[in-house]
Amino acid sequence: MAKTRQEKGQTLKKLNEKVKRAKSIIFADFRGLTVSQITDLRKKLDQIEAEIEVTKNTLLKKVLEENKKEAGESVFKGPTATIFGFGDEISPFKVISNFAKEFGMPKAKAGILDSKVLSEAEVENLASLPGKQELIGQTIAQIGSPIFGLLNVLEANIKNLIFVLDQKAKS
Repeated sequence: MAKTRQEKGQTLKKLNEKVKRAKSIIFADFRGLTVSQITDLRKKLDQIEAEIEVTKNTLLKKVLEENKKEAGESVFKGPTATIFGFGDEISPFKVISNFAKEFGMPKAKAGILDSKVLSEAEVENLASLPGKQELIGQTIAQIGSPIFGLLNVLEANIKNLIFVLDQKAKS
């Protein structure tokens, strides 16, 4: 059933809000996914503050133009699912990549990160980067490493002193 002009207007308004709020956007070809797989993908995206939306390419193109964002013409060929990332910028790329590895789809067409258009290869590269929490953990480990080294050196001297005193007491 065709949408009325009013329904299209409401869809445009919702899309417009999502594009403005999104920190990252991924365009993917979702052909071949079953309803249960799409539902599973939605649940995974909800956990990381992201959403997937399937809209007509003409509406998507119009919203992107209104927000001065470009995606390239290849995005608008065939059915397109748009993934909006509202939380961590990289997490949606990781979820889509992992889902594609598991099921063979969806296939990322392109993406947008900080108003920069990303190719399919760049989307895959972003997915391979460590997540925000992983980077924070690595940074903390790097900061704590010298402290633990110093602690081990000081502890070793105390252990050596105790060993020497223990040997002296035995003899």
